[in-house]
Amino acid sequence: TDIDITPMIDITFLLLVFFLVASTMAQQTPVDLPEARYGDAVAMEDSVVLTLTTTDGEDAIIYKGDGAKEEWRVKSTDPAAQEDELAAYIEATLKGPPSKTHVMVKAGKTVKHRHVSRISHAAGRVLGNGRLYVAVMEAD
Repeated sequence: TDIDITPMIDITFLLLVFFLVASTMAQQTPVDLPEARYGDAVAMEDSVVLTLTTTDGEDAIIYKGDGAKEEWRVKSTDPAAQEDELAAYIEATLKGPPSKTHVMVKAGKTVKHRHVSRISHAAGRVLGNGRLYVAVMEAD
């Protein structure tokens, strides 16, 4: 009159093992990140400012200063030569009067990240203990 439940337990464990082996875990689950409540204010007087704008194509125009004046434009078109020219400019500006401690990259909203990254790499070569700040300005 007793019911033998051993086969039912065996089937339950087999199904459990099957679903554990056959299932896949989600590789990228969405994460709800908190919004930024504030940012750090950076004094322009303490910063070497680099400005990036875009052309009609994919290229970026780099200026050594706060603004898009033609005399501040980086002359080279080769990315490696641009990095060398920017590294020399940043090193000279960080040392010489008045002394600067930060590098600020101002980029228009249409500038691709690869251009900002390249400028950040050039700044990182000579920055030392200073900080690199990335600002974004809206293009008209």
